[in-house]
Amino acid sequence: MNELKIENVSKIFDGKAVVKNISANLSNGIYGLIGANGAGKTTLMNILCNFINPSQGEVYYNGESILKLGDKYRDILGYLPQNFGCDSSFTVEQYLEYIATLKGLSKELTYNRIDEIIRQTGLIPYRNTKISKLSGGTRQRVGISQALLNDPKVLILDEPTSGLDPGERLYFRKIILNISTDKIILLSTHIISDIEVMPIKENLIMSNGQLLAKGSNEELLKTLSGKIWSTIIFQHDYSSFSEKFYVLDSHNIEQNRISVRFYSKEDTNLKDGKIKSEEPTLNDYYQFVFHENLRERGYV
Repeated sequence: MNELKIENVSKIFDGKAVVKNISANLSNGIYGLIGANGAGKTTLMNILCNFINPSQGEVYYNGESILKLGDKYRDILGYLPQNFGCDSSFTVEQYLEYIATLKGLSKELTYNRIDEIIRQTGLIPYRNTKISKLSGGTRQRVGISQALLNDPKVLILDEPTSGLDPGERLYFRKIILNISTDKIILLSTHIISDIEVMPIKENLIMSNGQLLAKGSNEELLKTLSGKIWSTIIFQHDYSSFSEKFYVLDSHNIEQNRISVRFYSKEDTNLKDGKIKSEEPTLNDYYQFVFHENLRERGYV
């Protein structure tokens, strides 16, 4: 069993705390790291990758500080940055051979790992294709392949499905599921559907450098149980309706009528048969937590 312990970690740049006193315990499984741009996710991931040192606090892998482990920690780490880039004149196999050399893999192990990885990621037909000729989704598979070459025990993925079409996102999720049994996988994303369909062990919800909440998908959704509703209103009533309730989603269904999905913490005034109780979704939760107006109005 692998364990990554984040203990009271903060990071200060130019007098500003961009990560503020984060603590979490991660073991084998998939974890979601969710937050808007500027939430501090990338800085936290850079600390977990040992690219930068925390200003305060410590990160431990199996009880040892990753700062003291140094190269030993990097040997068990895999990382896919948000903007994965490489020399596109390489073929897929040439690029993976190059990365294996940088990671210090032996020649025999390199060829065995490349064979295994390109099979896992569906790259066999592209083995001798130049990266410049690959689609964005296939190139992203090369990105995950290079992160997996050293069979990492800690795998950190920064927005891995951003820019991919639905089919490629589905393929990417299958890859992650297939390798998740013996690894700690931290998946940073703003695409809530990626989190919703995966067996997430725990989500870490960040905003303004802080950890707002932690919990599995089921645990987070329990906080909204009995508080999500839907109804149909006239278009001219939308303004007054949205003043009274927080609208999570809306769309036109016919001329002058709108279907609305909304949040209300009380059902006292919602006995009208035209108003239906709905099962909460992670997208509901995401909007609920991050909407500043809800906090100002005392809902959060």
